Amino acid sequence: MAAIPLAYGGWQMIDRAEASRLAREWARRELGSEDPGFREFEAGYVVWDRPPTAPGPPPTDSAATPPGAGTPLGDAGQPPPRVGAARGVLDRDTGHWSCWPSLPIDEVIRLYLAYRAGSTRFPEDVRTMLRLAGWVPGRDGAALLRTWCRRHQIDDAVLFPVARAVAADFGGLTIAGYRFTPTPDDHVPAAHPDLADRLGMRVWQIAVGDGRMLVVDESGAVHRREHSGDAPYAPTVDDALVRLVRREDE
Repeated sequence: MAAIPLAYGGWQMIDRAEASRLAREWARRELGSEDPGFREFEAGYVVWDRPPTAPGPPPTDSAATPPGAGTPLGDAGQPPPRVGAARGVLDRDTGHWSCWPSLPIDEVIRLYLAYRAGSTRFPEDVRTMLRLAGWVPGRDGAALLRTWCRRHQIDDAVLFPVARAVAADFGGLTIAGYRFTPTPDDHVPAAHPDLADRLGMRVWQIAVGDGRMLVVDESGAVHRREHSGDAPYAPTVDDALVRLVRREDE
């Protein structure tokens, strides 16, 4: 663990040497690696598998050697080009391990920091299910959303700020059976003009699933629509996601 309890209360943070020992144990158990890459950052430590340096004669002329050639990977080295090799992160405060995709180490650190920063946004059980669906705090689908909007000629007059934020944050994901706009089938969602007229503000369909649709209005409130009618669902999109993940409406 990255923090150990003291006999008379309080916590003592372990040092880098102890973190390195734990990293080697984790890499041996999870990756089958005896010499993992290890890098410290502000929230903990990243661990990854790295192949041994290819054997060969040592360079005799350092000036003739290209920068980085024949140099073993160090703490700040780049991850090996091994597809599918997970990255492990040891949290400095909690001592918890988590696995991350085979991405450059800087990207793993960025995602983990965003994940920690968003740890208060959703309850832990909801956050876990959202992560399994492909979401992490800091997920940025803005570029894909812009491409989708250009393809379907959708402008800001239709996709208002709240709707755009939801689409960029969760678009393309399937969460608890609901597909979030832009959906993988690339369909443009229904406009729901009757609901917009009744509310006196713009609305946008954020998700569809099981014959039901979730629609957000400009205030950020979410409504659920189905063939039998519609009703207020949650005061915010985050509250709606909690209800979805916990299946509180079933």
